Amino acid sequence: MLQFYFLAVICTFLTGLYFAFNQFFIERIPENLKMPLLDTAFILCAVTGILKLFLVVQPDVVIIGDLLPAIACLVAAFCLFLEIFDAQAGKVIPLPPVIRDIVSPETETTGGFRKYLGFLLMVIGILHFFIPAVRVF
Repeated sequence: MLQFYFLAVICTFLTGLYFAFNQFFIERIPENLKMPLLDTAFILCAVTGILKLFLVVQPDVVIIGDLLPAIACLVAAFCLFLEIFDAQAGKVIPLPPVIRDIVSPETETTGGFRKYLGFLLMVIGILHFFIPAVRVF
């Protein structure tokens, strides 16, 4: 369905933009709007990622056009969930250090690899927009 196609493009690109330029958004978004925006982005990414696994643009075997954006939306939803949970619960979910470095925003203790994940999500969103149905084989 084309609605989920465009929603997947928008979700992956905007979430990637947020991850890549996290400090820019933190400085400019008022504190009372941050959590509702993150909650909305999490719900949109999670629902879009799950439904994108089942609803395809063209009924064919496609990887870049459907599977990659679905996985990207689910990864973005996972990162947003961790950020929301850490902020609201006040405690950190115990994860292996490698995964914590990738999905956590840049702080004094983490290396800030989520910035690179954000750039990867933006590339996936752009590829998905220009190449909606490409077969790998």
